[in-house]
Amino acid sequence: GSMKTGFASATGDIVLYSDADLHFDMAKAGEAVRLLRYYEADIVSAYRFDRTGEGSSRAVYTFFYNLLIRRLFGVRMRDINFAFKLCRTRIFEHVQLKSEGSFIDAELVVRARKHGYSVIQFGVDYFPRTRGVSTLSSPKVILKILNEARTLRKEIRGITAVVGQG
Repeated sequence: GSMKTGFASATGDIVLYSDADLHFDMAKAGEAVRLLRYYEADIVSAYRFDRTGEGSSRAVYTFFYNLLIRRLFGVRMRDINFAFKLCRTRIFEHVQLKSEGSFIDAELVVRARKHGYSVIQFGVDYFPRTRGVSTLSSPKVILKILNEARTLRKEIRGITAVVGQG
């Protein structure tokens, strides 16, 4: 809910969404802004160069999750659930997010692409968390992601582009 409120309340030209545990060098935000401007992109989404710091099971989850998103929605990304997305605020005139859980990262990119907004990716070094434990691979979270993907699939697939493909 806080992400949806934040996106809807943003008043600047761009908004950066990221987790608060600083799992990447925040200086990369400046690089993302440069890429956004240079490529005239609507979203810059980061992906992790190396996922081995989280263990092999997390890399396997990511692989299958990205494959699921590709199969269900036709969107191919290297690390769609990584919480580093720099967005032009104007996309939220058309992209209204409905997810209440971890599917929201994929929903943001999928809806934006379906509306015709351009999404580019760039790699960042990933720093494993020093505190806390990720809940992303818990059965409860996985079930919520699958339920939200299933529920929103028909609606999202029916979206037609409102802007020229970039």
